[in-house]
Amino acid sequence: MKDRVPIGPLTCLWIRSGGIPLWLVLILAFLALVAAVVFAFVSGCEREAEGARLAQERRSSSISAPSSAENQAKSGSSAHTRGPGLARLPQVQRTARPATKETSLWRVSAYCPCARCCGKFSDGITASGTRADHPLVAAPPEIPFGTWMQIPGYADGAWVQVEDRGGAIKGRKLDLLFTTHSDALEWGVKWVVVQRREP
Repeated sequence: MKDRVPIGPLTCLWIRSGGIPLWLVLILAFLALVAAVVFAFVSGCEREAEGARLAQERRSSSISAPSSAENQAKSGSSAHTRGPGLARLPQVQRTARPATKETSLWRVSAYCPCARCCGKFSDGITASGTRADHPLVAAPPEIPFGTWMQIPGYADGAWVQVEDRGGAIKGRKLDLLFTTHSDALEWGVKWVVVQRREP
C-alpha cells in the first residue's frame, strides 16, 4: 500500500518518483516545446537571410559593365532590324547589364553626321575622337565620355556610351546618333526615362 499513487483531481496528482505535481510537469513540457519551435523558426530565418545575402553578393560580383571593344560594331556584324535609323548601324554587342547608378527623365532628341545636323563638324568623328558609325549618345559636358546609358526605343534597348557633345546639348538634354537625317527626324524629340552608369 505504500507504493500507491494518490488518486484525485488532475491538478492534485503527484508523480511517485519525485513528488512533482503532474500539472507542473505538463506545463514545463509545453514550455520546452514552445522554446524548441521558436528556436527552430529563428534559426531558419537566419539561414534564409544569410542565403539571400550570399546570393546578392554573387549577383553583384557577376555584373560588370561591357567594355568599349565589345560595344563597338564589327565590320561583319549584322544590321539592326528594329528601330528608326538603326538599319544601317552595326549591331551593338549584347553584354551583361551594368549596375544602374541613376534613373531620371531626359529630353532626348536625335541627329545624324550630316552638315545640317553637325555643321563644320560633319566629318564623321565625334567629340571624343571615335567614329560616328555606331549607336552613341551626345550628352552635356558634365557627363563624362564613356558613361553608359540605356534609352528605351534606341539601339534595341542596348547600353550605349556617351561619345559626343553638342552646342545645344545642355541641362537635361541628350542627342542620339542616327544614320540619316530622315531617321533622326523620325525620332524627333521625346521625354524618356534613362538609366545611367558612370564609366
